[in-house]
Amino acid sequence: MKRTNLYIIISLIFFAQPSFAENHLEKLTTWFSGEYTTSEQAAVDSQTIELHLEVTPFSIKDQKGKWFYLETAFLSSPDSPYRQEVYHFHPSNFGFLNLDIYDISDPNLYLGALNNNSLLEEISLNKLTIKPGCSIYLKNIDDVFIGSTSGKKCVSTLRNAHYAQTDFEITQVDFYLWERGFDLRNKQVWGQKESGYIFKKILKEKK
Repeated sequence: MKRTNLYIIISLIFFAQPSFAENHLEKLTTWFSGEYTTSEQAAVDSQTIELHLEVTPFSIKDQKGKWFYLETAFLSSPDSPYRQEVYHFHPSNFGFLNLDIYDISDPNLYLGALNNNSLLEEISLNKLTIKPGCSIYLKNIDDVFIGSTSGKKCVSTLRNAHYAQTDFEITQVDFYLWERGFDLRNKQVWGQKESGYIFKKILKEKK
C-alpha cells in the first residue's frame, strides 16, 4: 500500500512538471519583453558601457515555446545594433525552462523588426543557427529566473577563446547578463571581469 501511494505521488510530481514550467513560461514572457538600458549601472561603474537592449516576442510556425528577437546597441546609437539574436524558451524537465540562443543569418535584413511585424514573420528556423553548447537551464527561485551555461560546452573563438560561460537572470524589472570567454588554460580573455551587465527595464508611463 505504501509503495502504491509513493508511486502515485512520484507520478503526480513528474506529470505536473510540464504545466508547472508552462506557467513560469507565461510569467517570463511578460517580464522579459520590453526595452532596457545599462545607464543606472554605468552611472556608478566606469567600466560599464551604456547599452540599449530591446526584446520583442514573435512566433515561428509549428514551433512550441516562446520566441524573442533581441537587438543590442550602444545607447548613443540605439537604431544601429551591434548584435541581433533570437532566444527560444521552452519547458524542460523538473520545472526548468530551457533557453536556446540562435544567431541570425544575414541579420541586416531584420533591422527594425522590433517595430515591424512583417519582418518578424519572415524569421524561420532555416534562417537561424543555434549556438552549440550554449543552452541555459533556468529555474524560478523567489521570483527570479536564474541559470547559466554548463561547463565548457559553449564554443567561442573570440579573442582566441576556447569556450564561453554565461550567467543569466530575469526579474520583473531587470535582466542580468554576464558573458565571459576563456582560453584553453581557463584564463579569461573577454567579457566583464567582476560582474555582468544589469539591464534595467524602461517602464513606460501609463497614459
